[in-house]
Amino acid sequence: MDEHVLMGEMKISKAVAKMAIPSVISSLVTVVYNMADTFFVGQTGDPLQVAAVSLTNPIFILMMAFANMFGMGGSAVLSMALGARDDRRAKNASAFVTYASLIVGIVFAAVLILFMNPILTLFGANAETYEFARGYTFHISYGAPFIIWSAAASFIVRAEGSSREAMIEV
Repeated sequence: MDEHVLMGEMKISKAVAKMAIPSVISSLVTVVYNMADTFFVGQTGDPLQVAAVSLTNPIFILMMAFANMFGMGGSAVLSMALGARDDRRAKNASAFVTYASLIVGIVFAAVLILFMNPILTLFGANAETYEFARGYTFHISYGAPFIIWSAAASFIVRAEGSSREAMIEV
């Protein structure tokens, strides 16, 4: 659907529903993913592994915070540019979100890998949980650029009026 019809001519309640329902489903999928992660680790019967996943959850939340920062800010700028029909500014906003989220993701991964011991200690890892938390954090770290970029990009796709496609991307 043309974003000008969606935002300019469609009844507000219908437009909100058309944009909000896929966004809510996308958020629920992320929550279910995190719950499933803990559930499957819990099936091992090893409380140390469950503790390790819980200890590393703030790292994932921090990645999502960066993604939300770029995504929400970029989507606001993009929406205003699209409303003003300023294609140059819209392209710049999309490009900024793409490059900034990838660069921050790479820096995030490097910081996690280089400073893993103090970070995990800060989050409460001890001698028993450290190795499990380290393994989990290592795998999260090399995915950080893609996780942050993907989540930030979904905001940009939503701002263009394609919330269903953004839901599928995440």
